[in-house]
Amino acid sequence: MAHEPLQRGRLAGALPTVADLVFIGMASLVVSAAALPVLTGDGDLASHIRMGELILAGGTIPEAYPFTYAMEGSRFLGHAWLGEVVLAATHSAGGLAAVLVLAGVLIGLCFAMLCRFLVARGVGVYAALAATGLAAGGSVLHWLGRSHLFTWYFALLLLILLENPRARAWWLAPLFVLWTNLHGGFTYGILLVGLYLLAAAIDALVTGRREGAEPTWRTALRRARQDATVRRYAGFLGWAIAGSLVNPRGPLLYLEIATLLGDASIIDRINEFQSPDFHWGFATPFLLALLLAYAALALRRARLPTAWILVLLANTYYALYSARNIPLFLLVAFPLMVIFAARGWPALAVRPARPGGDFLQEKALQGPGWLSFVFALGLSLVAVNEGRLAGAQLLPNGFSPDRFPVEAVRAARAADLAGPLFNEMVWGGYVAYAWPERRAYIDGLLYDGELLEEYRTIAMARPGWREAIEGRGMRLALVAPGGALAEHLVDEPGWGLRHCDGTAAVIVLRQGGERGAAAHERLAGCRQEADARADSAPRLTE
Repeated sequence: MAHEPLQRGRLAGALPTVADLVFIGMASLVVSAAALPVLTGDGDLASHIRMGELILAGGTIPEAYPFTYAMEGSRFLGHAWLGEVVLAATHSAGGLAAVLVLAGVLIGLCFAMLCRFLVARGVGVYAALAATGLAAGGSVLHWLGRSHLFTWYFALLLLILLENPRARAWWLAPLFVLWTNLHGGFTYGILLVGLYLLAAAIDALVTGRREGAEPTWRTALRRARQDATVRRYAGFLGWAIAGSLVNPRGPLLYLEIATLLGDASIIDRINEFQSPDFHWGFATPFLLALLLAYAALALRRARLPTAWILVLLANTYYALYSARNIPLFLLVAFPLMVIFAARGWPALAVRPARPGGDFLQEKALQGPGWLSFVFALGLSLVAVNEGRLAGAQLLPNGFSPDRFPVEAVRAARAADLAGPLFNEMVWGGYVAYAWPERRAYIDGLLYDGELLEEYRTIAMARPGWREAIEGRGMRLALVAPGGALAEHLVDEPGWGLRHCDGTAAVIVLRQGGERGAAAHERLAGCRQEADARADSAPRLTE
């Protein structure tokens, strides 16, 4: 009997933590139900993998972009070079199955950390789990196997450090060295630290006026400089900026990213940069989180901390301006509002301590433990075996032939088709990945407004498309069989249909193929195949 409490304590310590359950649940969801969008949501993953392979092979970041001939000679930004190296190394270890596992682990860790942060700041376990689930649901729209997943993780980690009074300013230096080289989203982190510094300065000025200080700018600035909180966050910002300068471009990286994000000719034409469409189901969790955040602000009589006000407003603006920023709202602004709500409503808060303690609460305050490690290790072992377990393909390990021109590229390579290529923009990365002998016309990593407009003219067969094709000397077209260009091109002198399936058509100039009525009939059959594929389960392996 004397050993019973000790035994019970050992048993409790061996049980999974709440973070274990969140991590395993989220990672499992990513590698199973969400495998298709993670791997083949767009074509940029293939481009990132190929760029990482080039960097690893050459030991340096290419100065000029190598994958598209239309951007030949253009300087490559390389703002995610280390993230691309990580993706390439992961792909080398186990193919796309390993990349899928990496994405699952990152997303799982991110939301496990979010749940633990909420509980540590006074939110009840069930409320924290509900908020975490809502945040995860709203982020699904950008579950893609790309380097931006590192930004999600580091943004939440930075928030936790900014909210931790014991955090040291210099901790931000290594964080930003790593973040800056993994993904260009580090600029969001700089903004977040700046908002906390601005809030501290505002609070110092307001406090000074209440104490009767002279309302002059000189006095106000002197008081702000002497304020301990202002000086603390100024140190945070200084170390963050210093760390961000440790990158291959140095301070020029800021200018290059600002130039890219400020190019309206690009931003206004790319879907992921557009404002969210609330008629689309994936935007519903974000809309609900947004409404709940502002409802908490309106219903609670307590004053929201100035820093949280600025974070809420800034993230609301960015999320409504561009759908790709929604996950950052859900990981940074929304948790603060959940904490604010829990402070006013006991039903959402941590329950008072009881005799013997609250077992669930204790487990929620712990991070991922042995079970998460074993699960991640098991996933990794399957991944390095290219997704196979006991001879069965447990995880997908290829780009979906229903969404990418897998068969078309294979046929074109086998026929050794030659000449400059026109391709669908979303397939540009796949061309670099699967058809390295042939450079793409355009992909999703590097383009300008002029090229984007030319691409749209050709793809939609708008007036001037023939002149654009002739001006580029194009002799190959890798296009959707139901697109306007395919229908027009097979009627052009010298052009013929060499391959067609439910995903892509290969049309060539003076290299054989069907023309006229025969080509149109075959294209119609491929469109019917595409319709039939849409009604069946997606195939995720080549």
